[in-house]
Amino acid sequence: MAFGVTLRAQTTKPKPPKNPPATVSKIAYGEHERHVLDFWRAPSDKPTPVLIYIHGGGWVRGDKKEVPYVQKYLDAGISVVSINYRFTWQAQLAGVKPPVSWPLRDAARAVQFVRSKAAEWNLDKTRVAASGKSAGACSSLWLAFHDDMADPKAADPVARESTRLWCAAVNIAQTTLDPQQMIEWTPNSRYGGHAFGFMDPNDLKTRDTRFAEFLAHREELLPWIKAYSPYALATADDPSVYLFYTDPPALGKSPRDPTHTSNFGVKLKEKLDPLGVECELVHPCATDVKHERIEDYVINKLGTNTPVPKSNRTTRRSSLRQADILAAMEKSADWQLATEVNPIHKPTGWVMGAFYAGLMATADTSKSPRFREAMIKIGETNKWKLGKRVYHADDHCVAQAYIELHLSEKNTRPDKIAPTRERFDYILNNQKTSDTLYFDKKRRGNGDRWSWCDALFMAPPAWIGLWKATGDARYLDFMLSEWSATSELLYDKEEHLFYRDSRFFPPRLEANGKKIFWSRGNGWVLAGLARVMNYLPKDHPARPRFERQFKEIAAKVVTCQQADGFWRASLLDPESYPNKESSGTGFFVYGLAWGINNGLLDATTYEAPVMKGWAALMSCQQADGKITGIQQIGSSPTAHSDDNSEPYGVGAFLLAGSEMYKLVDKK
Repeated sequence: MAFGVTLRAQTTKPKPPKNPPATVSKIAYGEHERHVLDFWRAPSDKPTPVLIYIHGGGWVRGDKKEVPYVQKYLDAGISVVSINYRFTWQAQLAGVKPPVSWPLRDAARAVQFVRSKAAEWNLDKTRVAASGKSAGACSSLWLAFHDDMADPKAADPVARESTRLWCAAVNIAQTTLDPQQMIEWTPNSRYGGHAFGFMDPNDLKTRDTRFAEFLAHREELLPWIKAYSPYALATADDPSVYLFYTDPPALGKSPRDPTHTSNFGVKLKEKLDPLGVECELVHPCATDVKHERIEDYVINKLGTNTPVPKSNRTTRRSSLRQADILAAMEKSADWQLATEVNPIHKPTGWVMGAFYAGLMATADTSKSPRFREAMIKIGETNKWKLGKRVYHADDHCVAQAYIELHLSEKNTRPDKIAPTRERFDYILNNQKTSDTLYFDKKRRGNGDRWSWCDALFMAPPAWIGLWKATGDARYLDFMLSEWSATSELLYDKEEHLFYRDSRFFPPRLEANGKKIFWSRGNGWVLAGLARVMNYLPKDHPARPRFERQFKEIAAKVVTCQQADGFWRASLLDPESYPNKESSGTGFFVYGLAWGINNGLLDATTYEAPVMKGWAALMSCQQADGKITGIQQIGSSPTAHSDDNSEPYGVGAFLLAGSEMYKLVDKK
């Protein structure tokens, strides 16, 4: 109780003393008039740590002159920087989406600029901390939890510098920009909508008046929310943080100042503690407080005698190496090939066909010839034939690998694709396009057309691949026509997800009342879109609609990813199927990473979900290479054994790895 009194007393202390003149003022770190900073140099013969202060004001007002206790830091041998940044209302007027990207990206740029001045300003590049109040505090936490934004290949030397922090110490921080989390933690929340454009840029009084509208649009904004919320970005390798609040927590209640409530701090600490990230939370009712004030914490943490924290990596991404990704791919491919000595699945069926797609991706990624040789041997054993069902998409899947082998040869031989061409020519001459796509258990021939969403992975890449191999436009035209028919029936234009087939249309619903959208089924589609667009020319008239559908599904599925990086078997009812499911997750990671690598998806928004998804997949790889957590063969969300493995899930893992390999190389 006595300590609570101490903290309440300090909130009424006099304002910090006047700061000394800056060593240099109004230094430009960018091109905008708000891209300026002030620098105070601490006297020292050795490079000094540096604190970067980000002012408050809700990202709509404020100034760098607000930095407190500069002299105290200088006396402790810590240099200080205080920055201005562009406001969200300026971003709105410029048409930038989301508006919050301007102030946050400016903060990252300022960190890089300060590091670029290390030699000139006598700074220790490694010991860089951030601090701020309110919105500036949120910006500081975003920097602390974000992957390194350095671009080693950039022409601009400033952009090559790291954005990672030694620590962050913040005052009354908003730790999330998710309106649903806000009202769950603090029912009278009103802040955050302006970060995503819910404000009149010509009337700053509207900043906190449109929260209900913000909440109503949450689902479509979730990719942005996840990309710019500190809470969503926090992971185990983040630096330590200090959170200071002037009111006691009141979770589930309506405090006087919901914008700066310590509820934000309580919930962030609840997430960081299990991750092993050091988080010191200070408020009037806190106990076991080591540092009563922000400046005490910063001085202690930045002191030159403080050892480098294990979590302070220059970049999270740098720990993900191409060599490790390739090793994981090769180990799983070898494991699956070894199990096929005693096969249990048809070598020309879809189960193995999906694995072969991953095997070819491994062959294209690895320097070892053994994977391509294995696929050639499989093809020769199969006599390059497809499955027995003439029209069924599942029995066309294996053709994808045959066609890829054919296209990769310098001196192509038609034998690898001759049976595929013979089959597809028969289908073109005896089309079933008059048949309905509705499923009917009493009707034979449900599989004669692409009447289930999985089919969009199984057959279309083979059809367009054969067009690529032969130049015969009939194969491409058939694929485009049939994809359109399937999409028209099964694609929910409101949810931007595919029903597995017509049997899952409402009124059939999940236990929670939501529509039934199967994770792996939509993973098949997203992966199928990527594999079709590998061949579909960018100037083809059909390309825009494929890109549009791909982007719509991608934006939706990232909102369905769970905190551990997995997608559960049911996208909209994950609680009913708690098992970690790696086959749908594998296809989503593949599709999203492909989208980033091919310029269709914004890395700022999608890279974090992809990284989390890959980490989740790696947790399913056993020491011998086996991939577990794969939902068994089926057509709907179901529970499954955590130890279950299937070849198609291994194929998804290998496809995901091939795109992760490219993504790491791009960075």
